[in-house]
Amino acid sequence: MRVAPVSLFYCDDPEQLRAVAYASGEITHTHPLGREGAALQAYAVALAVKEDPFSRLDIFTFLGKLRDFTSNEVYKEKLEKVESLVGEADKRGVCSRAWKRR
Repeated sequence: MRVAPVSLFYCDDPEQLRAVAYASGEITHTHPLGREGAALQAYAVALAVKEDPFSRLDIFTFLGKLRDFTSNEVYKEKLEKVESLVGEADKRGVCSRAWKRR
């Protein structure tokens, strides 16, 4: 909720974006995953802002940039899981695969 403006102000400076997103998130998110989640959300918005609105989004490139941004293994694994589900038409299949552990 608070992190979207951070994305706009720091869309060209990922490390400053991370620092400000962490500071913003600390108000309600004391766990490291909460702060990293705020930074990832801010970075996702920053990436989207920089996309050409008339071009089709390359979801694999987008997810790869998010994965490269985070140093947290939990989020890296979750982003890999999302990537593996892209294009899956069967909603039940998505649900069962999303919850299945490696």
